[in-house]
Order: sequence, then structure tokens, then C-alpha cells
Amino acid sequence: MALSGSHTFKNITELLIVTDSVSTSTSGTLVKLHSENKALLLEPYFRISAPSILLSIVTITLNTFVIDYYRMRRNQLAVVPLIYTMISLSDILTAVGVIYQSISTSLFHLRVIEMWVDVDKYHAVISYTLIAVSYRSSIFNNLILAVYRTVVILRPFHQKNNILVIAASAAYCAIWLLIAVIDIHLSFQTAGAKLGHGFGYKTYIEATTMGKDIEDIFDSDACLRNVEMVTNHDASKIAMCNSKLYAILETLFRIAFTVVPFLVPVLIVSVTCIIQVIALYRTDHSPISNEQRHATITVFLMSVLFIGCNSAYTIYIFLLKFNVLWDPRIMTMAILGTVLPILNAALNPVIIISRCSGLRGMFVEKSLMIFLNMRRAVRRAYDASFSPSPVTMGLQPDCSRDTVLIGHLPRIKRTGSSTDSTKAGLRAAWQCRRH
Repeated sequence: MALSGSHTFKNITELLIVTDSVSTSTSGTLVKLHSENKALLLEPYFRISAPSILLSIVTITLNTFVIDYYRMRRNQLAVVPLIYTMISLSDILTAVGVIYQSISTSLFHLRVIEMWVDVDKYHAVISYTLIAVSYRSSIFNNLILAVYRTVVILRPFHQKNNILVIAASAAYCAIWLLIAVIDIHLSFQTAGAKLGHGFGYKTYIEATTMGKDIEDIFDSDACLRNVEMVTNHDASKIAMCNSKLYAILETLFRIAFTVVPFLVPVLIVSVTCIIQVIALYRTDHSPISNEQRHATITVFLMSVLFIGCNSAYTIYIFLLKFNVLWDPRIMTMAILGTVLPILNAALNPVIIISRCSGLRGMFVEKSLMIFLNMRRAVRRAYDASFSPSPVTMGLQPDCSRDTVLIGHLPRIKRTGSSTDSTKAGLRAAWQCRRH
């Protein structure tokens, strides 16, 4: 059943609320129905699991190659290749999280994982936290790359500092790790977590972003619900929930958790793309060398890819967060929040490899070696499956041992004249091809 309309989503959500209201009883039938309804809602994630896993495997393979290439040259690593490496590392972690998420949600949808609480409290926490932190780190590293390249264009003699770039990226990642820990802790303390509306429910069904439970501390509606559940209508706390201070803090946290990590980078990178294009075509005052032009085009392509794959998700989250859209569609969220980011992570190393001559040559060489090794292994397996019988084994050449490359003549000991050796080699090659 596809979740394509708002009415479908609302009807199923109402069914979930009714089920959740009585799921605290000891009836195993109700608990099973509760999990089956959640499995129905997670069908969009099951549908995108195959392409997501495939893109994740491509992402891990190509980005590992990029990291390995620059790791061997770390002593003379410039700032831009260093940022390439940090982006690749973040994308690999994102791909690992996407694979974990795709497998866990698919197993739950297929009822291999039977209990919703396992997804709500464990699998969603692991997968979404890994994806959210690494994805934000990748966005920030793309932002650093675009800004740094623009600074180099405008100020060619600007002093380069690798340590500052690493420190900024590490600090940003540490901030989001801290936010994730606080958010996870608060998600287990809410009253909704006892009814199956914990971390996984907010992530996959309500389509919230990291930091939602921190926002809910200052959200008037959520604050009032917690006061009614915990303090039994405490008047002073109810007044605090409705205060202007809480309203201001809620707005600030919404901006901090949505606008800052998503919308601001997209806008800044868009501006840097405009500046880079102008710099490429206006070289009358400060001419750009061919090497600098090549690097600028590479960064520009990565920036355009970043904008294309992240702007739709950014706008959608922004509209949901500020109540412009009231009904989140799970399929839309799954595509914009999972498929497009992992597509960006898979295409980033393609741009880097295709634009770097040394990296491209090494990639072609290693790919050819892998292909030849696979071909040789298949040929050996084929030869082994058609091995000669023990009676005639002594009369046939040992092709698998003596043949160096497929199609080459076996090595023959020179026991006679060169003509005899040639004839013996031809006979041995013919026997190899027959067997």
C-alpha cells in the first residue's frame, strides 16, 4: 500500500493513536497490531532499501579509494585534497548508516523484527544518529571546500592552514554528537516513548530532525502535555510553558537545528558558485593559471551537485519545521532525506576521480588489475570443473600452473632445438585450449 496522499497518512495515524492508547494493556494481540501498523507506515523505507544499499556500496568503494590515494600522499597534502578526504570519510559513515537503516526497516516491514520497540529504541537510534551526524559533517565539509576555494580566488596569497580546517570540522562534528546524545536521552524520558512514540516514531513517521526533543522542552503544546502527565496540572509550570521566553527559545532552537545545518550552507555554497563562475570568465585583473582554473571547476561541479541533492530536502524540512506544511509524507521524506544524500555521496568521488589525473590513472590501473584477477579466477574455476581424468592426466599439460596469462603459451623447457620447442609449445597450447 503506497502512502501517497495526506488522507491515507491521517487515517493510518489515527489508527495508530487508537492502538497506542490501549497498547499498554497486557494483551499480546494489541501489541502485535501496534507493531503491524508501524510496519505498514515504514513501507516507503522498504521500497527505497535496494537502491539505497546499492548506492551506499558504491559510495563506500569509491570514497575508500579516494582516501587511500590521498593517504599515501599525506606529507604533501594541500588543503583542497585534505577537504576531499574529510568529505569522503563523512560520506562513508553516512553510507554505513544508510545500509543499517535500510536493513533494519526492511526486516521490520517484513516482520522478521517483530516488535516496534526494537526499532523505536535501538535500531533507529543507531542508524539515524550515524546518518544525521555524518551527513551534517559532510555538508559542513562541502561548505568549507566551497568557501576556501572562493577565498583562494579572491585572495591568491592567502595563507593556508590545514590544522585550522581539521579543527573546524572536528569541532562541528563534536557539537552535533553532543546534541545527538542529549536528544536521545530526552527521547527516552518523554511520556510518548512508553506508547511507542519515541525516537524511531519521531524520526520515521513524524519526519522530525535531530534536536526535536530539545525543542519540545520549550514547545508550548509538548510542554503542557508533559506537565499534565508528570506534575498533575502544576499552575506555575503551565504558565512557564505559555510564556514568551519559551516561545523565543523554541524559535531559536528551530533555527539552530534546521536553518543553520541545512539552509545556510546551501545559500552560502550557491553564492560561492556565482563568485567562482564570475572569476572563471573575468581574468583581466587577476589571471588564473590552468591549474587553478581546473581546481576551481572541480569544486564548482561538487558545489552544484551538493546544491542539487540537498536543496530539496532542506526546503522540505524548513517548510515542515515552521508549519508551512502540516502533513509530512513518508515517501517524500524517505527519498529526499535518504536517496538524494546518498546519491550525492556516491557521485562526489566520481567527480574527484575524473578530475584528478593521478587519481584517475591509479583508479584505472587498480580496476584493470581487479578485472584481470577476477577473470583469472573464473578461468581457473572453469578449468578445474573440466579437469582431466586421472588416467590421462600424465599426458596433458598443467595449464593452470604453467600458464602465466590467459591465452599465452605455456613455458616449455628447452630440451631440443628451437623448432622442436616451438612445435612442442604449439601442441601444449592446443591441448590447453581443448581442455
